[in-house]
Amino acid sequence: MTKNTFPKKLPEPLNNHEDLNHEPSIIGILIMLSILGHLSLIFLFGLSVTLGVLTQAKHFKAARMTAFVILGLGFLPLFILLIGHITSDFSLLNVAENSHTLKPMIYKISGTWGNHEGSMLLFLGILAFYTGLIPIVIPATYIKALIPQSLLLAGIVLFIFFTSDPFILLHPVPHEGLGLNPLLQDIGLTFHPPILYAGYMGLSVPFSLAIAVLLQKSPSRQWSEIMLTMVLIPWGLLTAGIAMGSWWAYRELGWGGYWFWDPVENASLMPWLLATAHIHTLILAKKRQSMTKLSLLLPILAFAMCLLGTFLVRSGLLTSVHSFASSPERGLFILGFITLILAGALFIYVRNIPFIPEQFEARFFSRDVSLIVQASLLICACFTIILATFYPLIYEGLTGNIVAIGAPYFSITFVPIAAFTVFLAGVGPMIAWQQQAALTWLKKSSLCFIASVILTMTIPFIMGSSPQWTTSIFMGCGWWLICASLQLFILKKGKGSGHFYGMVLGHTGIGILLLAATINVAWKSEYFGYISPGGTIQLAQFKVTLKDVRYVPGPNYISETASLDVFQDSQPITRMSAERRYYPVENTSTSEAAIYSTLFYDLYLSLGDNPEPNIHQLHIYYKPAMNLLWFGAFIIALAALFSLAHSQIRYKNDSK
Repeated sequence: MTKNTFPKKLPEPLNNHEDLNHEPSIIGILIMLSILGHLSLIFLFGLSVTLGVLTQAKHFKAARMTAFVILGLGFLPLFILLIGHITSDFSLLNVAENSHTLKPMIYKISGTWGNHEGSMLLFLGILAFYTGLIPIVIPATYIKALIPQSLLLAGIVLFIFFTSDPFILLHPVPHEGLGLNPLLQDIGLTFHPPILYAGYMGLSVPFSLAIAVLLQKSPSRQWSEIMLTMVLIPWGLLTAGIAMGSWWAYRELGWGGYWFWDPVENASLMPWLLATAHIHTLILAKKRQSMTKLSLLLPILAFAMCLLGTFLVRSGLLTSVHSFASSPERGLFILGFITLILAGALFIYVRNIPFIPEQFEARFFSRDVSLIVQASLLICACFTIILATFYPLIYEGLTGNIVAIGAPYFSITFVPIAAFTVFLAGVGPMIAWQQQAALTWLKKSSLCFIASVILTMTIPFIMGSSPQWTTSIFMGCGWWLICASLQLFILKKGKGSGHFYGMVLGHTGIGILLLAATINVAWKSEYFGYISPGGTIQLAQFKVTLKDVRYVPGPNYISETASLDVFQDSQPITRMSAERRYYPVENTSTSEAAIYSTLFYDLYLSLGDNPEPNIHQLHIYYKPAMNLLWFGAFIIALAALFSLAHSQIRYKNDSK
């Protein structure tokens, strides 16, 4: 294929609206979006400062009205940039660098937030949305939660304005743009960033609420119930966002995997783990007024992990398909912002936590202790990821040498902790709150234990081979949690609360996820080789024959499409089409995998580079239990929505 000679260097950006060689009317059109974008950012900054000042001065009615205005206008800068992308207004540097007239409309829209500057506008809009919701969903007693929210808003606006301006003008205006990274031209990346960012920024609400509770010094017990709801929202969104990102990586990157322990992937998992721990401590705070101090520390740490994840992606320290091209100024700004926010929050915590009442009367074998241990294990699991994520960066900075920490580290640290946590998640709900005799618990759980052992033993029989003993343990933990959750559901006879059924659903999803991931790792198989038209490759019970290869033009790419016939036990089952796409504008090639998906397994075919004409590199992966894995992730996210749908927070709005 002939490569496009599109110039990769754009004209110098024009920061001032001068020297545009156009008629006055054209000048107005060209600079209108830039001016409106800058004005909207300035206006939001002014509103953020006003919100903080009004709240601090106890003008709560005016503060609420300001929050509602922020709610309505928070997405305005993103909407202005979106217009530029949809209309291919290449007078904006951001549009010229990330769009092209041939790009499909859906990717013009998603390309708005598929770059650093646009994604920060999405961050800003989502944070503004949550800020506007605070006066609606949080009682007036804790209205001071608007103060930290206003500081966060103002900080992000300043970061955008001074280091990540999406409204810089170009001169002269190019006739075409450079296009969007082809890896981001996928339907999964249309929805993955907004959902993930909604989870990230959603954790700002528990963070701000924790600050408000600490400032009050003598809070009512109501705060734990409110915070539980405020954590469930971003927790569910983070779950969905992480799962969707894994689904995108599985489909788009062509290597047959869904999780690589990439530092940027880890950056989204760390706040999820802390938020999960927070949910467990809040149950104790709400039910027993226990672990209240940890319940106010965890939202601070979880949101700090969100900010640290932002720093990793945008500091330029990492090279990843997830990371954005960045500059040192951005990294320094974010690091300073994180330091300021975290130091201020921890100062307030240390100063005011002695005033927060806490009771602790848990006996050894009780549900209280089970929840405490589960929360502690989740925090430890998060720490193992923090260590693996930041140690290589610190080591390289100090010595200049590169050290890599890969999957084996997580297999011996994170995975055992996660498996034991899953086991305890099945134990805890069966134990009484105060204390219960171990023998009573054994009688209650014996049927679940026997069922989980039998089900674990059937998997190797079905798969046709025996796994390692660790695989059996992990599968057993998954089956145990599924069976225990099912027993709890049956015993309640429809009389449980919404939060109870949300817990049962979430635990079931986690058990399914662990079971599916274990089966997938233990029994997957793969083949890397070369094939010519008419050739056949065998992997286990499958035979794959290359029928032909065609070149097909797409809307903004040229596709090298291989038609492959698949046979199982000598019987034809499907014809698959794997692609190599060349994007002339971006001068880049990508692999589009062909996936034959059934209830029990996926057959995954991916084309590699061609060493010679009519010789094609082919990757074949047999991936058992993939749909079960996606189903488990879906169930976990659904659990949060189920709990929220049945949440009832009653409070009296007594603000003046």
